[in-house]
Amino acid sequence: MTVFRKHRFFWETDSIMCRATENSPYRTMLIENMNLHPGSKVLDMACGTGLNFKLIEKQIGNTGSITGVDNSGKTHHLARKRIRRQNWSNISLVKGDGALYHDEGGFDASICTFAIVDPRLHGDDVITVRIYL
Repeated sequence: MTVFRKHRFFWETDSIMCRATENSPYRTMLIENMNLHPGSKVLDMACGTGLNFKLIEKQIGNTGSITGVDNSGKTHHLARKRIRRQNWSNISLVKGDGALYHDEGGFDASICTFAIVDPRLHGDDVITVRIYL
């Protein structure tokens, strides 16, 4: 994880220039195929700076909700700024390790578009997830 500390604006650069952009056609296609509807409750695991939020919001409206989980303080801060800028009131953020996150209420759908996993932290607890588009 030291690469992120060495590059002062790593997360800002990633959110602007890399494949992880808010208007990515892959992100759009993925979220449009989640079969969301107004009122859906969505878990955005490893939500980062909140790049999925706008597209999910279009599907779920203000009656739905998004819970974004991320372990990075920097991305958590940038996601909170995005939420404030857009005046979204139905998004809650959880700063923590997604592998340890648990919610009793459940979700209608979940998404994880980009996550960095350090297997040294979880050993045999790391789960392999297959993604189908």
